[in-house]
Amino acid sequence: MIIQSIFKATLTITTLTLALAGSATADWSAGDSTLEPGTSITNLNANADKKAWTDNPSLKFDAWGHFGTWLSFNLTSTATTTVSATSTLTNAPAFTLYKTNGVYSGPDNPRVGPSSDVTGVYSDGIIHQFSQVAQAGGDGLRWASGVEGIIETLGYANSGNSHAANSFGQPVNAGANDVSIDNLYENGVTGSVGTNNGQNHATLILKDLAAGYYTIFVGGANASLTGGAIDVSVTAATPTPTATPTPTVSPTATLAPTVTPTPTVTPTATSTPTPTTTPTPTVTPTATVTPTVTVTPTITTTPTATPSPTLTPKTPVIKITPSSAATPGTEMSILFTQEAGVSYKLCYGLSAGDYSIGCLDATSPFNFSLSANLNLFGALKAIKGQENSAFSNELHIFAAENAVYDANSLLFKIQDVQVQNEHYTVQFLFQDNRFILKSAERLNSSVHNQPAEYDSATLNLKIPRAQVQEKYYKVTLHNIGDFKFQIEQQEEIR
Repeated sequence: MIIQSIFKATLTITTLTLALAGSATADWSAGDSTLEPGTSITNLNANADKKAWTDNPSLKFDAWGHFGTWLSFNLTSTATTTVSATSTLTNAPAFTLYKTNGVYSGPDNPRVGPSSDVTGVYSDGIIHQFSQVAQAGGDGLRWASGVEGIIETLGYANSGNSHAANSFGQPVNAGANDVSIDNLYENGVTGSVGTNNGQNHATLILKDLAAGYYTIFVGGANASLTGGAIDVSVTAATPTPTATPTPTVSPTATLAPTVTPTPTVTPTATSTPTPTTTPTPTVTPTATVTPTVTVTPTITTTPTATPSPTLTPKTPVIKITPSSAATPGTEMSILFTQEAGVSYKLCYGLSAGDYSIGCLDATSPFNFSLSANLNLFGALKAIKGQENSAFSNELHIFAAENAVYDANSLLFKIQDVQVQNEHYTVQFLFQDNRFILKSAERLNSSVHNQPAEYDSATLNLKIPRAQVQEKYYKVTLHNIGDFKFQIEQQEEIR
């Protein structure tokens, strides 16, 4: 049986048009945007676009407002703070950090300035393009500046491509850049960009960052790459306590009183009537008494040290690349941030919340090859001494095909279809030699390592691998309108 006779048509995502959705105002993991000294907040897969921050020549290398992601956080007290964006080698993360007066989600209600300030605003309030390097109130950022928005641009980190100028005539540099006006909100901005442990990263370190609200705009910065998940983390360092000096105690010497020597007494001679020779009186020499000096030694008492309590390690946050679901044989990696002096166990089981099958020692990255029929739930816990953290967020890891056609139900289901920067799960019904769109559900992120891709310009849906009974095909479907698709190209693989 050839695929034509089973498929006969094609997928489209559209009329939905699976066209573009707006820029994301994202939440932090567990919805916690409050940052206290000694803690971190993260957003896994905050953005995935390869040129949202810069490197889009059509926008003259401006930021692409509706494809980047905005993240806001509140630092509760002054602390040296590290902001970092990381991705696999398929993307080049970059971000800008702004000081704001409150929670600010950039594109929601842009105040459009002069025509030289912005080149277009979408009807839903999403800014089309702006300057990612401008200072608050400057060209390209005037629309977002003011007491209700951005009050100062502190810096930016770019691990991707640099440009001599964006459309506002401002240079877009690579590396970590301090663009703060003064040290009102921090005492210096440093950082780095580069590749470490198979990941690209962009990092800013803000010394003594003042308490208050801050906003991040993040996206990719290299259009030649394929794009991929960018994770963002913000960490506030624990303040170093000031040591109280120990007073020095001088030893005290105790002296016994000085003994006064007894004076020498000369006895008086006695005369007798007989003229006798008077004997020479005997003189008893005076004994010299040496004064005794008693020195009382000072006893220095060493205070008993109170043993430091063992701190419970932080609950880890884990992610998997390239995706939770993948075709058998895919090389998978579980990633997480490791603390010094802490070991980690990856525990797993057959159902959600049940990790009773076993646990493995784990370090990041934890690499493995996805075997056929694997379907497990897993989570990570941190161990320090006798203390264990709570389990991390849960991963559901399973081997599965992304696109499968069921000849009995005539349903063709695709778990992951990428439309520009968005992902959807779609289902088609094969009817009248067409695939008719039955349902479409938007996903938070990519869920498969081989997503189908819909091109809104050509109206083609490209499926790199589709299972039809026991065979596999590479298929292109064309949207002919009215939610109907037909097969345009097919090739049997494997």
